[in-house]
Amino acid sequence: MNIRAWNRRRFFGSIRVGDAERVRELLAEGMDPNTCNRHGRPALIVAARALIPESVVVDALLDAGADPQATDADGRTALDYARRRLARLGPGPDHVHRSPTLDEHGNVRLSEEEREMIAEWHRDAPETAAEIEEIYTQERRKAALRQFMPRRELRIIVRRLEELGERSEIQ
Repeated sequence: MNIRAWNRRRFFGSIRVGDAERVRELLAEGMDPNTCNRHGRPALIVAARALIPESVVVDALLDAGADPQATDADGRTALDYARRRLARLGPGPDHVHRSPTLDEHGNVRLSEEEREMIAEWHRDAPETAAEIEEIYTQERRKAALRQFMPRRELRIIVRRLEELGERSEIQ
C-alpha cells in the first residue's frame, strides 16, 4: 500500500471516529478536504453521516476548503444528511450517550463498511495489515468510549452548513 492510500484511509477513519486533531493534521499535510471515499462520498458528507458526528471535524474540513455543496451519487449534500439524521433523532434535550458501537463488555462492534475496509487492508498490504488493524481498532475504541451528544452536534453542523448556504446564495 502506498503512502497516499494509507493517508486517505487514515483520513476517512479519523473522520468516522470524530478525531478532529488527526483530520487537521492530515489536512495540514496536504490531504484534499474534498477527497471522496471509495463509495464516492466527499469527506464532508462522511463527517455528516458519521456514527459519532463531531462539529469540530466538519469545521476542520470547511476551514480547509471543503465544498459544502458537494453531493454524493444520490445527489445529497452534507446538510441533507445532517438534517435527515437530526429529524430521525426527533425533538428533545441533548442527552449524553454512550456509543452504540460498544458491546456490553466494552468491545468495539465494527460496521460492515469497517470490516470491508479491514479486509481490503489485508488483501492490499498483508505485511502491515495486522498492525494497521490494531491501531485502527484502538483508536476506534477510544472514540467509542467518549461520551457524545449527537443531537447537539448535528444542530451545530446543520447551523454551520445552513449559514454557508445562505452566504453562497447571496454571492
